[in-house]
Amino acid sequence: MSDTDTELALVTRLPLLARMRRDLLDRGALRPTTVVAMYAAYGVHAATTAAALRARWLPLPLPRRAARLSGGTLTAAGAGLCVLGMRRFAGPGQVSGTQAGPLVTGGVYRYSRNPQYLGYVAALTGAAAVRRSGGSLALAAAAGAIYAAWVPVEEEHLTRTLGESYRRYRRRTARWLAWPSAAGSE
Repeated sequence: MSDTDTELALVTRLPLLARMRRDLLDRGALRPTTVVAMYAAYGVHAATTAAALRARWLPLPLPRRAARLSGGTLTAAGAGLCVLGMRRFAGPGQVSGTQAGPLVTGGVYRYSRNPQYLGYVAALTGAAAVRRSGGSLALAAAAGAIYAAWVPVEEEHLTRTLGESYRRYRRRTARWLAWPSAAGSE
């Protein structure tokens, strides 16, 4: 099974992602009720992650000092990347997917087509390292897998909506992270 087949299987088998896909590809935007469900899922994930961090579910055998230093650095960098990515949008409607807007290619979007997702997963991974929590690390990996499956749907929508300007951007900017001269499409 190819990566694309795996991504599509995950998107179509998870009811919320399937609904988001239908909204985006058939309607051109997420319905407000879909956004509410999406943010509810984020809330459940955040609460579960917080519980896993607090209880140190499935403790990881990492040296405390190294885990705190590397995890803290990754958490701060990831949170910063996520915030910088979301700040480039015109407002909450664009962040949530209920409103279209112009193609954003500056700032952190020069280095990543998805800095907000990359930053969020990096921050979760860093927090898991700080707390040495394998359960939290598994939840970060789950979020990463869901984003990896979701991004091709967003890219299809953006290609339909923005056409050649998005295709050019996609050719010169990495999906996740790379210097602009080294970035290629994925």
